Amino acid sequence: MKDKIFEMSKFAIIGLISTFVDFVILNLLISFFSITSGFWILPISLTSFTIASINSYFLNKNWTFKVKNNSKKVKFSNFFLISLIGLSINAFVVFIITTYIHPFFDISFILAMLGKMSNIDYIWVNIAKLFATVLSMTWNYLGYKFIVFKKN
Repeated sequence: MKDKIFEMSKFAIIGLISTFVDFVILNLLISFFSITSGFWILPISLTSFTIASINSYFLNKNWTFKVKNNSKKVKFSNFFLISLIGLSINAFVVFIITTYIHPFFDISFILAMLGKMSNIDYIWVNIAKLFATVLSMTWNYLGYKFIVFKKN
């Protein structure tokens, strides 16, 4: 039981690191392109998630699930498929929330704390991305654990 908790803890740490990478890239891209909803949020979200997933793959392979090069080969195609589904979940959730759901609670306190970043759309994209990340991270953990990095 201790081993499972330790493994899940490592996965969570890597998840936090990858989430940070995802959010930094997402925010750089939405700032650069001034896009916060609609069709063009998809490639922005896909790009940030893809880079974060590549980071996650290498960290999970070498630290969480400890797959050595001389042990059973990890099929990259399995990783790619699980990540592609996770990517789709992530991008679709961001697209749906930012395009069809308007903020349903007062986030003015967040805006006040951020000062210069006073655009509610930027905050809403990040809230959507956080929700999408939780869903896709759950999918990825299960897929990585039981398909990609499974131990016989």
